[in-house]
Amino acid sequence: MTVTTYKINMETASYEATQAIYKLDDSFVGTENYLGVASFWNHEYRYPMRDATVATCKAVHAKMLKAGLEVDGCTPAHDEIIAWASKRTYKNNS
Repeated sequence: MTVTTYKINMETASYEATQAIYKLDDSFVGTENYLGVASFWNHEYRYPMRDATVATCKAVHAKMLKAGLEVDGCTPAHDEIIAWASKRTYKNNS
């Protein structure tokens, strides 16, 4: 897998563009095309995922797919991936 760096500055995008990106990414949830913008996780994980970056969301999504998990599920396997993401998010923010 090739890792590339890309950024979309959502703070400068128009409302219409932002909504179009969210709608597009929502259609990619559960696929390898997911961009990292749309929320996909189970409601149980809303607090640990709220500060996650686009890159972290994309990584969590990819880990769940690789593990054969439903991306909106809530199991001990999901807990482990979310815990990994939380450590990644707060390590980068401190």
